[in-house]
Amino acid sequence: TYRMYKDLLIRLREETKMGILACKEALEKANGNYEHAKEILKEGVNVTESKRVPSKGSTFITIHENEAILFEVNGETDFLAKQELFMKLLVDLGNTLIHTQARSVAQALKETIDSVDVATYIKHVGAQLKENIFLRRFYRVNKENDQSFGTYFHPGGRVSVLVIFDKKTDTLGREIAMHIASHEPKYVSYSSLDQESINYEQMLYTQDVSHQKNTFLSFVKNQCLYDQPYLKQPEKSVFEILDGINVIDFFRLELGQGIENKLNCKLDLA
Repeated sequence: TYRMYKDLLIRLREETKMGILACKEALEKANGNYEHAKEILKEGVNVTESKRVPSKGSTFITIHENEAILFEVNGETDFLAKQELFMKLLVDLGNTLIHTQARSVAQALKETIDSVDVATYIKHVGAQLKENIFLRRFYRVNKENDQSFGTYFHPGGRVSVLVIFDKKTDTLGREIAMHIASHEPKYVSYSSLDQESINYEQMLYTQDVSHQKNTFLSFVKNQCLYDQPYLKQPEKSVFEILDGINVIDFFRLELGQGIENKLNCKLDLA
């Protein structure tokens, strides 16, 4: 069979990037019909069911004019984020989805990329990498013309940060985004907190005695961007560094947030 289909097999493997055995089986099922074999491979891209927790992968940001999308794609191993094919997947998703109206994972998965829906495209890449891969989170953020974005993308995609400023910031935008990646603030400023947020922080403060070495006010302000010591000049606050520029909002995506990281355990997951 290999000799019979040798040229087709080489061509099919180069075009689809699938494994040699998968291509061989597809050609055999298609009785040597190349286009039919491609369809068989496209339909059979599901990876063997796994019960490893998909908590690895990468976060990502794509920006176009006044819109930005932040998303997270998860897989099962640390090696995934280093794979060239996986990085291409992130770029392809970003370049495609930024030009759609998708605002959720469900909507994003129905969009089209390379003549197939995004869900199938992700499965196809997963089959080539021998991992279950999922689009877990997807957000769309808009700004006004006179506002600006600041971004920071941690190497390997462990953290992605997007900040909206009320005016142009040049390099300061990235610096503040990097600070947010490092210091993990939850709020922009203490003065912006509503009573519900204050009540929530009061509950956290009273439940954990380790927090109570500081006053409640210090505990809360330490989680507010404006009040934090600036990463590169800790003698100054972020508010002082901004020098009249206002942060409207920020978004910090960290890889695996909310996922229990137990890759070696057999878990009964839906």
